[in-house]
Amino acid sequence: MKKVVSAFILIIISISLSYGYKLTTINGVAAFAPNTLIRVYQYDDLLSYKRVLVGSAKISSDGNFKISLNLTRPTYLMFCINFLESDFYVEPEETYSIHFEFNAKHENPAEISAMEIPMLTIIEDSTFNTLFSKINALSDAIQQFLTANDNFKQIYYRSSQKQLDSLKQIIMGDWGTGNSQYFRTFQKYSFAMFDNIINSKKTDSIFFQYFNEREFYVENTAFMDFFNSYFEKYYNSSQSMIPVNGFRNIINEEANLAKLLDIMGKDPKLKNEILREMVLIKMLNDSYFDDRFDSENIIELLFELSKTTKFLDHKKMALNVIDQLRNKVDGKKMINFELKNVSGATTKLTDFKNKYLYIQFFTTDCNTCIRDMYGMQKLADEFRDSVQFVSISLDVNTAKLFHFVNKFPQFNWPILHFGNNFDFIESYGLKGLPMAMILDKNGNIISNPAPLPDGNVTQIFNDLFKDKYHHKIWFEPGNTTVKPLK
Repeated sequence: MKKVVSAFILIIISISLSYGYKLTTINGVAAFAPNTLIRVYQYDDLLSYKRVLVGSAKISSDGNFKISLNLTRPTYLMFCINFLESDFYVEPEETYSIHFEFNAKHENPAEISAMEIPMLTIIEDSTFNTLFSKINALSDAIQQFLTANDNFKQIYYRSSQKQLDSLKQIIMGDWGTGNSQYFRTFQKYSFAMFDNIINSKKTDSIFFQYFNEREFYVENTAFMDFFNSYFEKYYNSSQSMIPVNGFRNIINEEANLAKLLDIMGKDPKLKNEILREMVLIKMLNDSYFDDRFDSENIIELLFELSKTTKFLDHKKMALNVIDQLRNKVDGKKMINFELKNVSGATTKLTDFKNKYLYIQFFTTDCNTCIRDMYGMQKLADEFRDSVQFVSISLDVNTAKLFHFVNKFPQFNWPILHFGNNFDFIESYGLKGLPMAMILDKNGNIISNPAPLPDGNVTQIFNDLFKDKYHHKIWFEPGNTTVKPLK
């Protein structure tokens, strides 16, 4: 009987705790986008910057929406309505009232493509106490200071300690009561970015001032901005004590994680196990596209680290870096899309077989994209037997595409509409235009983004057709040098 009673008590306690935990709630207004979906993303980690969808809601006919999120720590969010995007900082278990505005006039803002104008998040915060309000105010103050009295040049080009001290007073000053740990950390590392610039020759002093701690604020955007900046290509940095040849040889010849961490430990700055692993993930990410390093071994090392690390944040970082790198290069098959043209006929990726595929993404109001289409027309005539050209419209309003196709009948390759599928957009990072990619005959992405038609695409195509490459090549954006995959 006692066991039954004890179990019952545990159930009651569990239920009461779950009911006591509050979700983070965002009540918002987007009057310009009735009956549209609003999507909410966050970075899964702030080293790889992989975006993940964490919530969505249908905006009502009168422009209202409500989103509830299960958050355990302060988080930087990105709101997306079609191609419009705005950011927001939230804290767990809080409730916010926001609305969106624009700093430019537009007849139909929800139809804007490829983030032509920013969407501004406005919060109802009369007491000026929210994390978002404080960070916005701090950012505005920094911007105002840098643009006044030539202060930007004084700090960046003339290393004025006096101006730096004035900036420090602004950043580290009094920003009201109730400042959270997140905001205090944000202040410190916002200033650290400027301190590192002006005192770049005192790297040891800067390091021990900002990294000589047991805690590393991997969820804080300012801390991670500073971390990523300080350790940018650290394996090749003058401030690094890591033997670059030894580091490279271990990666290329052995792919031995233990030896790699050991050789990094010879750098006095990297004695801390947590920091050493973070820096290794960062360096492996940075060296992936460096010709001196074996890219396959880098992926293998990242995967091994994800399995052996004691730190959950590091496991996530390593796996996300792998995912981000694989999204950029070989071995990534394109989603087998099914898109429609203006006549309603469906076209599948699998319809294009035995040819290379050049895919252009465009909108009908993108003048550069339309100019590229004239270049594509010449390429299509030249390579009609080997390359299939396809254009995919990112216009939210499909009527625009209908009028465009009728206006330009000379563009006689398949012109499709993305079907307002924003998961497709996120998968390939289609944030700005013009944009293109090249696929091999099996649907593998071999260049993303690919050079545009006004580049040396002819040379690239000719290289693609050479038998010695066996369709296993990739090239960097804007670079006509073809590289065989290992």
